[in-house]
Amino acid sequence: MTAVIITVLFFVIIANGLHYMGGGQHSSFIDKDSADCMKGVAAILIVFSHAHYYIPNLGVLKIFKPFGYIGVSLFFFCSGYGVMKKYSLDSRYMDGFLQKRFKGVYLPYIVTTVLWFVVNALLLHETYDLNTAATEVIQSVLLIKTSLPFAWYVLAVLVWYCIFFLTAKIIREPQTMLRCLIVLNVIWYIVGILTGVPSFYYNGTCCIIIGCAVAIKNKIKAPSKAALISSVVGLCFSIIALHFWGEVSSLMYKLTIAISSSLFILFMYIVGYDIRFHSKVTKYIGKYSYEIYLTQGIAYVISKEWTVNLKSGFWIVFLMSMVTFIYLERKIIEKLTKRSR
Repeated sequence: MTAVIITVLFFVIIANGLHYMGGGQHSSFIDKDSADCMKGVAAILIVFSHAHYYIPNLGVLKIFKPFGYIGVSLFFFCSGYGVMKKYSLDSRYMDGFLQKRFKGVYLPYIVTTVLWFVVNALLLHETYDLNTAATEVIQSVLLIKTSLPFAWYVLAVLVWYCIFFLTAKIIREPQTMLRCLIVLNVIWYIVGILTGVPSFYYNGTCCIIIGCAVAIKNKIKAPSKAALISSVVGLCFSIIALHFWGEVSSLMYKLTIAISSSLFILFMYIVGYDIRFHSKVTKYIGKYSYEIYLTQGIAYVISKEWTVNLKSGFWIVFLMSMVTFIYLERKIIEKLTKRSR
């Protein structure tokens, strides 16, 4: 019953946030308010898609299981659009770029990883010998092997921020940069496939490039109905292909994920010319979307541990745990940044 209520609430919030505009000169998908709302939706999709790792009987929530990559694609698009838009408006944006990115992405990850080790020691009573503990800490700090659940995104986005920074420093001109980033993304895919790197490191990075492309196209005509229909048909077909043939081969799975991620972003962008998405709930969640992403693993582990003998209460404990650890993370970072000034 709880799963049904959560699912219904999600779709009600989405439906309530949709507002018909009747056409416009630009897509509302790239407005700041809409972007914040979409980050909130992305965070919710990702969190629910990971529920099957911790809940044996998902009920209706199982419909979210395949769509975590959609949430990640939204994050990647927003990152690509944001950095390219700011750079194209002011090249001085690159001054201190990596320092700001590492402060905003890497520092929260380190703080949350420390909280994760504390939870493991106090709640799960994990015992480590000195060598094992040192190895896990070093691997986590260097992002070689992250102990924090689902933290692969941190390495992926930081690498692409570095790629963007180096490309901007060498090439400078946004249009030429974009062409270079497209080539680098293709190479990123090929290297990932050939080396056997987990596919989530590169499946959605094409959306970073789409975000960069949208950012430098100052005047884009409203797409035709044919473009909308094509994106819908392509998206539906790719999702069907993923469901029925995705497990036929590893390569098929990777290609369908990449295609459906790209088509979903294009679909949202095209629809944004006619429909504006604005929801106070998702906008508020969007402000904490990265913290939600980082702390979800801790909240899931605590909920599973504390409600193992209970028939209900999992999501209440989950929500309370997540809010607590987001608060702790922000307070710790606030103190660390004050000391460094």
